[in-house]
Amino acid sequence: MPGSAEFIQRAVHALEAGALAVWVRRSLVALAVIALAIYYFYDFRGLATSQAMDQAQIGRAIASGHGWRTNFARPRAIGQLQANGKNAAQKIWSDTYNAPLPPFVDAVALWPVKSHWQMSPSDLVYAGDKAIAAMSIFLFLLSVLVLFFTARRLFDRRLALLACGLVVLCDMLWQYSLSGLPQMLLLLLFNATIYALVRAVEAQYDGRRVDRWLAAVGVGFGLLALSHALTIWIFAAR
Repeated sequence: MPGSAEFIQRAVHALEAGALAVWVRRSLVALAVIALAIYYFYDFRGLATSQAMDQAQIGRAIASGHGWRTNFARPRAIGQLQANGKNAAQKIWSDTYNAPLPPFVDAVALWPVKSHWQMSPSDLVYAGDKAIAAMSIFLFLLSVLVLFFTARRLFDRRLALLACGLVVLCDMLWQYSLSGLPQMLLLLLFNATIYALVRAVEAQYDGRRVDRWLAAVGVGFGLLALSHALTIWIFAAR
């Protein structure tokens, strides 16, 4: 039928060169990234480092409404409390070792699976560990998206896609995503801060106000400092 042939021809043209082709390519890329995430998540066997477990149990306390409390009593913390005249028996359970933001992010991840906190004999991997790993993967992919927007402003779209593709294919970053450590949170905050800094520089060259972008940069650096103590070196650099 002529009408059907014309419809098929238009549909094929839209898929090959029309506006629909862009969305088809984007969908294929999204499906490839999701498949890669599922591939890594499938072999996840729980948090494997003591630091990740420590932050996770603090995050669980936050999600339970107890604040930044820990079940891990450190001898050094006891000495610090006693040296400052504090009641070590009461204050030792308030965490002062970890940065405050990563456990809070863990709490956000743990809250939706609160009904599964109690592990059953049939569970091979703790549901809370899965939730934290899923949150880290989400932060990683979100950081790649922010990287794309930053690289596109600094260079061009093709180079931005190349950079993001190389980052997504980096096995080490995926391993960090499954570790429960704060690296993916740091990566997202750093990329977002750099994006705000780039926008501030662009606004200055265009003669526009830079207040909001500089404020965003300040917030970003502040959140970085709340995520890991090593980021404070940024403020010490001259």
